[in-house]
Amino acid sequence: MKIDALYSSPLERAGDTAWPLATSTGLELQIAEEFDEIDFGEWTGKSFDALNADPQWRQFNTKRSISCAPGGEWMLEVQARLVRKLRELHENFSATIAIVSHGDVIKALVAHYAGIPLDLFHRVEISPASLSIVTLDGSEPRILLVNETELRSRFGCAPLTARWKMFASKVKAKFVFVGLDLLSRTKRQLKQAKFPSAAMSRWRSSSSKSVG
Repeated sequence: MKIDALYSSPLERAGDTAWPLATSTGLELQIAEEFDEIDFGEWTGKSFDALNADPQWRQFNTKRSISCAPGGEWMLEVQARLVRKLRELHENFSATIAIVSHGDVIKALVAHYAGIPLDLFHRVEISPASLSIVTLDGSEPRILLVNETELRSRFGCAPLTARWKMFASKVKAKFVFVGLDLLSRTKRQLKQAKFPSAAMSRWRSSSSKSVG
């Protein structure tokens, strides 16, 4: 499976995951705000331990259709920006595109194309360093793969490029979503560190890890 374009969330930890794939394919790492993490508003930077005592946080994790973070983003808004961007890419590329994004963001997209209500989207599992594949070719979108992790158990989360090469000959697709590498993600705080705009097209030769 030849990858013709590579997109990433603007968060630093997404760039950490995407960069090995960019270097192995020779593709420019393109940044798209539409693939960003959910905007957690006033919850950004807070620990999960602190949030667990908040009833609004508990509702947010069970009823995503009717709740959002204070000052944050609704899951319906997340879905809308994702679908708009994929439609734009579909109309401008007759190619396969790899996208590095975040667990709940990928879940929201899979739920949309599978017709799963947002309140049930937690039934979809998106693991760190997993692969999920969606195609928009033809009259209907098709979900070809969700949360592929078999190769992760064989190769570990790094190097992602080794897993990619093993998987690449298996399937043809329009959009391949890559969950964040375990080495780039420690889920203890809701933190959104974006890497500098000057680094978006070239990134760094040595990556730094951010908590998120």
